[in-house]
Amino acid sequence: MAVQPFTQAIWGRPRIKVGFHGKVEAIQCSLQNCPITNSLLRKIGVTRSPVQDLSVTYYITETNMKVPLASITPQLTYSGYTSEHISLPATTLDSAVFNITPEIPETFFDGQHRKTLASGVYTVYIRVEYDTKVLVIEKDIEIRKLHEKTYIMLLDKTYAM
Repeated sequence: MAVQPFTQAIWGRPRIKVGFHGKVEAIQCSLQNCPITNSLLRKIGVTRSPVQDLSVTYYITETNMKVPLASITPQLTYSGYTSEHISLPATTLDSAVFNITPEIPETFFDGQHRKTLASGVYTVYIRVEYDTKVLVIEKDIEIRKLHEKTYIMLLDKTYAM
């Protein structure tokens, strides 16, 4: 049975899933293009389209402030390949990864200097651009300096009612 083009166009579009894995010196973020899991859609031949051009930029701001302290375009790693732009097939076996670190670039003419953020709570806005879509994720992080070592961790948002 052939898949109707509108069925493939609606249910076969890329679907990016973002995961976070806490580490001590960095937070590892994973990006995955989830395959079709619905048995009816798989039976009629719908497949998840690959992402042709995926890139990430993240912005670090002080919590409740809108002015970014830094805008960083990290290197994405997928299947041993590292670049700022990658393609991402639909698979559950592998994902693209990048790290959020407490270091941000300082503004110098040579652009090579980096500084570590001071201890405190910050907000990270992660902007994932793929094909013609944009996905923005907001996460709060805490940076702590203890014994000349810097730690970074995700904070769960809790809302008082």
